[in-house]
Amino acid sequence: MTTNFSQWNPGAANQETDATYASDGQRVGGAVSGAFDAVLANKLFYQASTFFAAFAHMLSTKGYSPVDGTTPQTAVSSSNAALLALATVLGNVLTNADIPFTFSVSNLAGHINFGSWMGNLKVQWGSITITNPGSPQSVSFPVSFTTNTPMIMLTPTDNISPFVTSPALADFGAEYTTGSGSHLVYWLAIGI
Repeated sequence: MTTNFSQWNPGAANQETDATYASDGQRVGGAVSGAFDAVLANKLFYQASTFFAAFAHMLSTKGYSPVDGTTPQTAVSSSNAALLALATVLGNVLTNADIPFTFSVSNLAGHINFGSWMGNLKVQWGSITITNPGSPQSVSFPVSFTTNTPMIMLTPTDNISPFVTSPALADFGAEYTTGSGSHLVYWLAIGI
């Protein structure tokens, strides 16, 4: 992919040194009326454009085309069209705000919510003691699924064949049909 973001003054000619720039009165206190010194301007534009160009190059190596409008540059119908187009590309940058990762674990039960960066995938687990064959025991998920009925797996701790009944977003039933007595069954649910 390509980008049209370029570095200003790539040879770093006619600009302040890092030490001079760090203590420059206008950099520290803001621009004042009058001339904007070229060596200060070149350093400012050099720093900003170096970051922008490097960031745009990084995005282009990942298959995106960050540009500041159309290429070749032509007039756009909206004054902020270039900004909106670039914001769309930059929306692919993953930040902490995109990762609302939550989890809870207690007594062999819990859940992990991977957040929007993974399509709100949830993994939940726990156990249930099934006591009567042919009578479903209800199990509530720690956190309700929001979109689709989850995939639910049951693993018995002894020689029964449990199965899922009435799977839903907030709960499911678990039962077995042969044998007798109480049986511990572990469950795992994956969904959105």
